[in-house]
Amino acid sequence: MYERIVIPLDGSDLAERSIPHAEAMGRALKVPIHLVRVVDNTSWSLVDAAAATPNALALALDVIEAAKREANDYLESVRERVDAGGQRVVTEVLDGPVVTALVEAARG
Repeated sequence: MYERIVIPLDGSDLAERSIPHAEAMGRALKVPIHLVRVVDNTSWSLVDAAAATPNALALALDVIEAAKREANDYLESVRERVDAGGQRVVTEVLDGPVVTALVEAARG
């Protein structure tokens, strides 16, 4: 029936409150928990294509990559806490528009 429990996390305490409930559901259904964080690179004013300079683009890409590393570190710290409870956990950092990325993650 279910393949996994997807939990989108934004780093807030409110989002993390769903984890114990997801753990219980995951154990009951014998499915893994899929922790997801989205780096919305579309909301960043990267550079206008006509005015782009190599340095501006490189800087924007560096900022996005740093955000992805931070998101991965955050998800790994959450995964370690959940794993301590014996639950199987998968983490994934996605990029793009938040809603689109989360819908795709839910679809598998």
